[in-house]
Amino acid sequence: MRGARTALLAVLLGVFSLLLSAGPAAAHAALERTDPEGGTVLPSAPTQIALFFNEPVSLQPKGIRVFDAVGTPVTVSPHVVDERADIVFGEDLAQGTYLVSWRVTSSDGHAISGIFDFSVTQTSEIRFTPTDPEPTTALTTALRVANGINYAALLTTTGLALFMAYLVPRSATSMAATRHRLATLSLVTAALALAATVLLIPLLTLWQSAGSVSELTTADAWASLRSVAVLAPIPMVAVGLGLVILAQRDDLRRLGATGDASADAALAPTSLLLGGTALALSSLVINGHTRSYGPTWISFPADLLHVSAAAIWLGSLVGLVVATRRSSRALPAEIADTVARFSGIAVETILVLSVAGVIMSLLILDSLSALLESSWGVTLLIKVGLVVVIMGIALLNRYKLMPRVQREPDSAVAWARLRRLLRLEVIALLMVVSATGLLVTKTPIIEATAAESRIPAQTLQSQVPLGSGQLTVSVQPVQRGTNTVTFTLADADGNPLKVPSAPILKTNYQDLGLGPFEQEVTEVRPGTYTATTELDFTGRWLLNFTIRLEKYGIATPEIGVDIP
Repeated sequence: MRGARTALLAVLLGVFSLLLSAGPAAAHAALERTDPEGGTVLPSAPTQIALFFNEPVSLQPKGIRVFDAVGTPVTVSPHVVDERADIVFGEDLAQGTYLVSWRVTSSDGHAISGIFDFSVTQTSEIRFTPTDPEPTTALTTALRVANGINYAALLTTTGLALFMAYLVPRSATSMAATRHRLATLSLVTAALALAATVLLIPLLTLWQSAGSVSELTTADAWASLRSVAVLAPIPMVAVGLGLVILAQRDDLRRLGATGDASADAALAPTSLLLGGTALALSSLVINGHTRSYGPTWISFPADLLHVSAAAIWLGSLVGLVVATRRSSRALPAEIADTVARFSGIAVETILVLSVAGVIMSLLILDSLSALLESSWGVTLLIKVGLVVVIMGIALLNRYKLMPRVQREPDSAVAWARLRRLLRLEVIALLMVVSATGLLVTKTPIIEATAAESRIPAQTLQSQVPLGSGQLTVSVQPVQRGTNTVTFTLADADGNPLKVPSAPILKTNYQDLGLGPFEQEVTEVRPGTYTATTELDFTGRWLLNFTIRLEKYGIATPEIGVDIP
């Protein structure tokens, strides 16, 4: 009963950590609007400005910077609350144009950034363009290595424990020394997993804020430790792996034993083992893409099944590699019995791994084209290719070599071939784990090409007569992909114009005659509306507005947008 209560507490701690980390599944954050709008000329100096996103974001140190037109930095105090980022100025702004460079972190752990400008009283010539900061190559490499080690160590620790509890029979007295060797290895990998989990916090913080490895010892790198949600994986890994190791205490005590004491040994406390495994593996799926791409009730169980199957597979393979070594004291017949047990679950485990992976991919990918056009998709294809290779080796082992070693447990040739293929499987599976570590630092969003990424963000400002009033249109960033259209209706006195019904906005791609595509328009304040539209091709786009001015009057102004 004590073991059952401990396991229940472990699972409840995992659920509590998931709730702490839970957030709206918006997939990827995007800037919806700014106040003031980009390109606006303000009549007086503002004391603060604001940015509004489509989901809650977090701000890293130095994430928001403001410069004047020649590049002189302006003192600011930025802070974020949910979807809004406020920038409070620490000094009075003089006349002229100012550039706001922002970088925030979305709920999937990836940073997004951009630049917009506004002017006080009058515009001035812009002689400086802020560079979009990027983490150093060394930092990105360190993060990917730490991610890979974290995944490999966690999967190996839990998988080895499950392997010994369910696939190595306690009646196999000659395998006691092997069990002790595997339990000791599990203890080492548990310590490695905990160290990697702690190190990932400053590495991820610096990666999100475009830092460098040299900043690991600074206070900014460890600033996110104040967040309970960020700290959640540490107790999950520590407590979870602690329970897993506790479940193996009998095997750890048997120093140098030859197996004569294992026949009457107590069974491993499965409640501790299963509770600890669930808690430790949950630390891998409470953040990142699982958190951001929903619905969570599908993505979380699918991802947990995915890593659980991977743990069973990797841990069992490592266990078999150790057990089948020539230096092993285990009897061939008892090793063959363990091989037969593994053979019974091998293909089924990898099928669960594959099906859960497919479910996750369908939830994350916006389109099949993202498989080839995003770095995340390409890495996923490499991972899938490796899994196909592993499945081929698994089928060969199950239907060729494993039956042979069961029939001929004393055949040196059969054991030698099995050992070679087992090692090859372990290497291939570790490569899959490394690919998983790479996926954490990549986004499934299709990135711009190198040429497009060098095009600075722009703001198109256009004014069109609207009866006796005026239509003012702003388009940002005037690049291929997602653009934000903000437009204001004003009467002759400059006041917000009241209209009987919401305006309609349609886009047309003039070069190929595509469209019209109607856009969803949202009123953000009286007389001001915004719409998010996809301008996916270079060339001339037309924005067609339909505005009902009065009961029987309709205006249909048209604005041209040239996408470079």
